Amino acid sequence: MNQVANISVDVDGLDLYYKIHGLTPSPNSPSIYETGVVRFLDLFKRLGIQATFFVVGKDALIPKNREILERAVNEGHELASHSFTHPYQLIRLSKEEIEQELVEAEQALTPLRGGVPLAGFRAPGYNTSEVLLDLLSQRGYLYDSSFFPCPAYYLAKSAFLGAYAILGRPSESILGSPSVLWSSRHPHRLKKHNQLLEFPMTVTPGIRFPVIGTSLISMGQKGWKLAHRTLKNTPFVQIEFHAIDMTDHAEDAIEDALLRQPDQRVPLRDKEVLFEVAIRDLMENRTIHTLEALANEKDWESF
Repeated sequence: MNQVANISVDVDGLDLYYKIHGLTPSPNSPSIYETGVVRFLDLFKRLGIQATFFVVGKDALIPKNREILERAVNEGHELASHSFTHPYQLIRLSKEEIEQELVEAEQALTPLRGGVPLAGFRAPGYNTSEVLLDLLSQRGYLYDSSFFPCPAYYLAKSAFLGAYAILGRPSESILGSPSVLWSSRHPHRLKKHNQLLEFPMTVTPGIRFPVIGTSLISMGQKGWKLAHRTLKNTPFVQIEFHAIDMTDHAEDAIEDALLRQPDQRVPLRDKEVLFEVAIRDLMENRTIHTLEALANEKDWESF
């Protein structure tokens, strides 16, 4: 199999980051669609690639957001589900409540795809459960892309959730099962869930360092070049961004409360350059596709 790659973007509104940090969302937050999503679309257009956008269904009901998502579809990008309301405690809801989140997201996003059923799903906070995966399989999804097999990320998340609890400012984020931490780094079929395909977040071999937007911003170009070299024999690489990664704290007038987010401490221009370098490096030896296209066309059993 030829080496392939995917670029995905989780379109989480700024209100969700306030909830992560145990804060009350600001009514004055700028639109993540009119800032981050538009800038990612401009970058992808310049590079000539198609990406996968994981969209929170309720946000797609807002007319201005729908216009931007329509642009994404017209430019060949995939819209996938990130649930309807992005409840961080999704896996702790009842089976009926979880399914309702899936159904309402499908109702919001499927018309934007010209009536074509959704192919993929990513869980809020990367947290999955047997019930959730069963429902995805039963509802005809081709793939899930939620597994984050990264012990370092899990430990860091545990620490910050514990710190916020001690401070009396509990986060809405939760810890999921650690069972995925040493699962396969490569796309694989979930036998217990009717062969549903899993596209995990990419981590490096050995130490399993995460290759996501936040870590790219933290390590810079030199760090990326080193991480990229470790991935040369990895058949599938996915770089997962969040729309907030393509915002500028000052230019977009984002409140200082969100300086807790590492991406907010780096100027937009530096991030744009870094992201373009990383994607161009991938393009040297790989073809970049949407996850839907890969799920439909590749023989993942050979991994």
